[in-house]
Amino acid sequence: MKKTKLAVLVLMLISLFLLSDCGKAKSPVTLHTFRLFHTDMSSGDIALYIEWENSSRNKMVDSLILSMSHKSDSAHPLLVQLQEPGGVEPQSSNSRKWIVLEHSELPDKETASYDVSIRQVNFTDGSIWESDGAQAVLSVEVDGQKGDGAFPVRLNQAHFYESSPQPREELDPIYFQIDWTNLSQTDSIIGVVYQIVAKTAEGNIIPNGEGCDVTYISRFYADPEQWISPSADNAIFTESVPAFSAACAFRKGGAAIFEVTVCRVIDSNGIVWEAPDNDRPIGSVLTGKKGYSFLDNAPNASVQTLIKRIQTEATICGLGDLGQPAVSIKDQNYCLLRYEDIDVRVELSEKNEVLAGKTSLVLYAVLQYDDGAAFIQAFNTRLSLLIRCVCTAVLTDRPYSELIQKLDEFQFKEGGETFFEKLEVDGYTYDVYGNVLTILDEHSNIILCDIFGIFGMEEELYYPPNIFFWIRESPWPSQNVDLPR
Repeated sequence: MKKTKLAVLVLMLISLFLLSDCGKAKSPVTLHTFRLFHTDMSSGDIALYIEWENSSRNKMVDSLILSMSHKSDSAHPLLVQLQEPGGVEPQSSNSRKWIVLEHSELPDKETASYDVSIRQVNFTDGSIWESDGAQAVLSVEVDGQKGDGAFPVRLNQAHFYESSPQPREELDPIYFQIDWTNLSQTDSIIGVVYQIVAKTAEGNIIPNGEGCDVTYISRFYADPEQWISPSADNAIFTESVPAFSAACAFRKGGAAIFEVTVCRVIDSNGIVWEAPDNDRPIGSVLTGKKGYSFLDNAPNASVQTLIKRIQTEATICGLGDLGQPAVSIKDQNYCLLRYEDIDVRVELSEKNEVLAGKTSLVLYAVLQYDDGAAFIQAFNTRLSLLIRCVCTAVLTDRPYSELIQKLDEFQFKEGGETFFEKLEVDGYTYDVYGNVLTILDEHSNIILCDIFGIFGMEEELYYPPNIFFWIRESPWPSQNVDLPR
């Protein structure tokens, strides 16, 4: 009987010992990376980025409790629980990499560094491990890990627009669409900060609701599936400028032009990247022309040759000197040539050489009400000549004379009617698209936009209004149509 009671007592002691796991001085979690960084440029909130491994042999970790303190008050640490809903298997790493700590939660609102240690590890079987105070302590500075080298984001396009013709001044945000690429070959991007400056048509800066000339908008992606992979484009491309903090002030100040940059990046190692001071913003007219990142230097030989061919054909057509266009190139994707009143788009190969399969253009003109018939006639004449000029410069795999003849014979619809037609050249059939719409310039004048696109039958189709006026697609689902074949 005594032996039975003794055995039961031993088992109870062993169970208590296992439940608390207090006998283990060594932490069952190995901390690989721990970094702190500000989530934006104004609130004081910081994000905690962590990578850790379950080093135990046979227990699944449910959560950690971290202790964060600053040197002036180590007796009152901030305890942060990191929950892993699916648990972390032995010899596996955590899936939840970061959380945001609000400024009001921080033990010291002004401190730039913290001492961090693991206070407790909770296992899925209900047992726990608690620190005995002998564990390693990390000293971590907020924004202490800065990126060194080329900035990992390239901004490609941006467009600012209102959600309705008459937005509610204090309630409705101003929306913007934005396209950027992660240039890193190895690291994903988990967050960016956009820097926005609003200006009048004359170029005067309009302060936001707090009286600041610059507005910052932060976007972080908690779900690793939303992280922007190496060499990929941002997945979330429609954002908003909040009405109460900025959009209302911008409307009252007469904002017409918006300039945007990605000024700050956090990569998947918790490294903070600051944009170089000379990083040029993209400018976009509100509900007007889309903005592009234009080259500072001369484009490659293939694009230069295209520009020369377009000018040669313009001279032959009687259009005269079109001038030198601003050039925007998205590698292995497209090239946009912006002339004074024309945008021309061509597609690029993997070597960034101009492809001959398709092209599109849009002609812009301020709508004239005096002698409207003469204005429309002159506009349509210029458009027809530009179509001939651009098509002969791009579609170089077709017989030149026959292409000109077929273009001259083609009957373009007038009166703003959208059309989808076919054009056969040398036994080869092209899809032809046309449409007319209006936008605004920085002085709120109505701009008439006539769009033309021509695509080889084996070429992938795109919708010209979207590629010229939106980022990837229109925010209005009814405008995202499938082109017929």
